[in-house]
Order: sequence, then C-alpha cells, then structure tokens
Amino acid sequence: MYSGKKIVYVIIFLIFTSIVFANPLQISSNGQSSYVIVVSPQAGKIETFAAEELQKYLTKIIGTKLPIVNTSGENPFIAIGDNPATNSFHVPSRYPGDDAFRIISVNNNIILKGAHPRATLFAVYAFLEKLGCWWFSPSATYLQPYNEYVPQNQSLSVESIDIFERPFLKYRKKDSSVRGTCEKSYMVECLDWATKNRCNIFCVDIKKNACMADITEASQLRGIDIEYGGHDVPTYFLSPKKYFETHPEWFAMVDGKRAIEKYFAPSACFAPAMFETGNPQAVATLTANLVDFLKKYPEIKICRIWAPDAGTWSESPESQAIGTVPDRMRHWVNQVNKGIRKAGLTTRVSFIAYDATGSLKSPENLDYDKDVMLEFCLSQDYTKPSFDRSSELNAMLDSCLISWAQGYPGDISIYSYYSKYSWLSMPVALPRQISQDIKYWSKVGATGAALYGEPSSWLPLEINHLAFARASWDVCFDAEQWLTDYLKARYGPAAETMGRYYEIATEISLKGIIHASGQPLNLIPKIEKARELLAEASNLAEKTPRAKWLIDKISWQPSYQEKLIRLRYQARPSGDIELCNKFEQEIEGIIDSKGEDGSIFPFWAKFILSLEKGAWEKQISGNKVDKVTDKVDKAENKTE
Repeated sequence: MYSGKKIVYVIIFLIFTSIVFANPLQISSNGQSSYVIVVSPQAGKIETFAAEELQKYLTKIIGTKLPIVNTSGENPFIAIGDNPATNSFHVPSRYPGDDAFRIISVNNNIILKGAHPRATLFAVYAFLEKLGCWWFSPSATYLQPYNEYVPQNQSLSVESIDIFERPFLKYRKKDSSVRGTCEKSYMVECLDWATKNRCNIFCVDIKKNACMADITEASQLRGIDIEYGGHDVPTYFLSPKKYFETHPEWFAMVDGKRAIEKYFAPSACFAPAMFETGNPQAVATLTANLVDFLKKYPEIKICRIWAPDAGTWSESPESQAIGTVPDRMRHWVNQVNKGIRKAGLTTRVSFIAYDATGSLKSPENLDYDKDVMLEFCLSQDYTKPSFDRSSELNAMLDSCLISWAQGYPGDISIYSYYSKYSWLSMPVALPRQISQDIKYWSKVGATGAALYGEPSSWLPLEINHLAFARASWDVCFDAEQWLTDYLKARYGPAAETMGRYYEIATEISLKGIIHASGQPLNLIPKIEKARELLAEASNLAEKTPRAKWLIDKISWQPSYQEKLIRLRYQARPSGDIELCNKFEQEIEGIIDSKGEDGSIFPFWAKFILSLEKGAWEKQISGNKVDKVTDKVDKAENKTE
C-alpha cells in the first residue's frame, strides 16, 4: 500500500514528466516559424554570440530567420543562458570552468543553459548536432563549402528532450601548430572548429605573435582559453641577439665554451642549446621579460615554457650541480612560475616531458609547484594502443607516464601525435584506438589531452581530429557508432564503402610506411583494393556533391602510398639510381599537383622526403648515419 508521501511524489513526477516530456515541438512548418530566441538584456558577448550562432544555423536548416529578443511575449521560445526563462534550471558544476550544460524542453519551449557562458555556447552546438549538424573541418577556403554539414528541413520538429552533459577531460586542447601561415583567417578558422567540437583551450605557438590580436578577439567571443608559448620561449625571452655579447655566461656551455647551439658531426647538423638554467640572473631576466609580455595578454591562461626541440643542455658546472636534465627542468620551471606569481599574475605554467628535450623520464624529486601543468609527449607506436606493451616503444612510454603520474602534484595533460607531420599526409583513421587511449590516460591520472593539426593536411586525418575531440569530451564515447554516423554524414550513399577504404588505407599507411615491418611490398595488392573501393565510392556518390567532392580530393592516396613503398623497399634496396629518381619525381609530381588543398601538406612532405633521400645517399656512399626513421622523428618539429 502507498503512503501519502509516496502518492504525492508520484503525482509530482507525473506532472513534471507531462511538462518536460510532451509531444514533439514543431519549430517550423513549410519554412514558417513563430519561435524566437531569448537572451537576457544583460547577456555578455559569449551568450550573445551563442544566440547568433543558433540563429545562423537554424536559418540554414529551416529557411527562415528566428528573431533574437529579450522577452518572448506570447511566442514559443528557445532560451539561451541565464535569463528569467531559465532561472529555475540549475546546471551543477564540479569545478570553476566546468563546461557542463543542460538542454531541456518545457511545454513548447527549449532551454539551452551552461554552467557558465562558454558551456552555454557548447549547449547550442550540441543542440544543433542533435538536429544533424556536423563541423568536419576548419573553414579554410580550400575546404569549403563542405567543411560542415547542415541538413535542410523547412518543417522541423524536435522530440521532447532533457540532456545533461559534462566533459570527460577537464582540459581539451587543440594545438594550432607552428607550421601554418600566420593569418587571421587560418587561426580563427581553427579556433572556431575547436569551439564547435567542444575544446576549451586553443594552443598558440610563440611564432604566431603577429596574430595575437585576432586570436584574442576570437577567443574572447567564444570564451576559449589560450595556451601560449612553445619550444622557442627560451630564445624569444632571453634572446641571444640581445644578450649573448654582453652576458655570454647566461647561455649554455658547449664543448668548453659558451654557445647557443651544438654541432653534431655524425648527422652534420646543429642543435639549439638551452640557456644557462644554472645562472640566477639569466633565469630572472627571462622571467621578467615573460612577465612583461603576459601582462599585455591577460587572456593567456597557460604559458608553455618548453626547452628547445631536439636541443642540448649546458655542460657547465653550475648546471650539472642542479642535477640531471629533468632536475634542471624542474628548477627553472618552478623559478619562472614563482616569478609569475610574484608579479600578481594568475597565468599557469606548463612544461613538457619529451624525449627530444631530454626530459621524458621523471626526476626522482617531483617537487613541482602544484599549479604547474605537465604536458607528457606521447609519440607512440600507432599500430597499437599506447598502453599495449607488446610494443617496445609503447612499453617505454607507458612506464615513463606512470612514473610521472604516481608522484606529480599537478595536472597532467597528454600531448598526442595522432596527426604527425612525419606521416607525410598519409590517410590514418584510428577512432577506436583514440577512444581506448584517452580512457586509459584518464585512468592513469591525466586531466587533459592535446592534438596538433592544421587545415593544410586536414582531410587524411579528419577522422582522428574529430574522434579525439569527441572522446575527450564524452566519457561514454562509442567509437563504432560515432564512426558509422560520421561516414553517413560525410559520404552519404558511399558510407559503407568508404568505411572499408579507411580500414585498408590505415593498415597500408601504418604497416607499410609509418611503422613499416615485415615485407611492405606485400601490401601492394591491398593498395589495388583501396583503388577499387575509391572508384566504387565515387560511383555511389555521383549524385551526392559533398561526398563526391571529398572522394575526388583524396583519390590520389593509393598511388602516393604505392610509390612511397616502392621507393623505400624496392628501388633503394636495389641501389638502382634511375629507378629511385623515377619514383622520387613521380611522388614530387603528386605533391605539386595537389598544392595546399587540405589533402596534403606540401612543405612537410617534401622536407621529410628530402631528409630520407639525404640519409639514403649517405648510406650508399658508405657514411655512417642514423636510421632514416630515427632521423625523420628527430627532425619532425624543426624547420630550415
């Protein structure tokens, strides 16, 4: 028998569900709508932008422009953020900046509300996704008009809805990379894509200083935090041109004398040298210069103070007295962080654990300041998840990560390479593995993850970019279902065929080119199969322009893969110079024919291939050199 209190609960529940879970909401009929978009008169720029974004995309969907108003009157409405219509709906937050949001229908109205303004903007994009929208890539000119998919439905109805979402990882970063053109359009396009895919941090390399005003404006409009800096921070804020002549003691001791680089005879190259971290005046000067810069850009929330990429460290007695390279890293990072705090700034500092800076392994003493963020660089064997210790490389990286995680006092973010330049713009699609890795990183203790990338070579790795963002957001990310949905939205009637193509193309890229093992030439029959699948997909997509456009864009990939494999494992082992030249010219012809069209990054493809050629020529001339793959990895993040 029900008690009186239970009966009251049941009645309240029935009343509530009758209000919230009513019949479908008819937003428009034959392109006509009485709905309005409501924002508070006191709404800030982020919530105002959220309303404008909703208005823009609903106009594309239903063909009519819904007014943005402060009060709805008698009209049904979609309410954005904090306003009288949403005050009764609370969005719980776990920490400051938590991007939790709620989407709920009440009677004929819809509430889109976040724990704070940026989360409200995420709620708008999530609602539009429910209506079928996709944001595949940044809106670079050569990726338009198919950088996004917006369905058209003049008679739009929405099922009753009550969704609460909050992010899986606290820090979801998109790294704009250092290699693209520093233009307003390029940077804003990347930041806009990151926002739409629910990243909350946009990473800007120090080489992008000329773009900071544009980046700042775009980030403030969206509420996205900026992470700034990189490998060139030491030389930018303690410039050798400015200080070396008067203060040589502030710079590294290399082979018994002060220098800014070191020559390595075996590979005939110079490596940048880290400044003299054992000199208090050098550290203080760098810190003061950095503080002055950060005061000009308070929107920078995290500052990357990284050691030079593939560089060397000082051999001076004062540096060695501090300890190992990881010990020296801790020493200067903490000193800079304390200087920033002393200046009254709240900007956080991040540093990297990275093999190419000699700091991958954790020091015995992990006495870092708690507000300093560690970025663990995880350039793994991508034929397996990062935690799969059957790979010697992954076993080593996993051991280092666990060692850091067990004692590090602050946040750990994983710097991932699921879009490496050294992949030569090869097609690689690993959404299932990305999902596994991100869940594992979180289990180990990571609270963030970053992936670099830019529009130049977006299309071969688009699946990775999208899956990485979504897996970072959604703790329940279902990679299989997501991939099915993506392929359907991107390729329409050719979805199933393209799914099979990506499986084969990824295997060829990983096992034949990126992590070549066994007999790569045995993959040639699979390349023929990949060609057949692309041809089949092209026929199926004949009447679907968005799918046909992309299939045509990437149709060169099997030929590119075949020529690379034949060059590396047929022509060069044979020593046939004429055959090598033939394949090299054909590969360069493919690269030149594409230009920068979103399907290949010409500069990096040519640069890395030139390194390979140089290494091979030294080998056949009898000179001792490193393995080609090692040379490529070491040079990947260096430019001439």
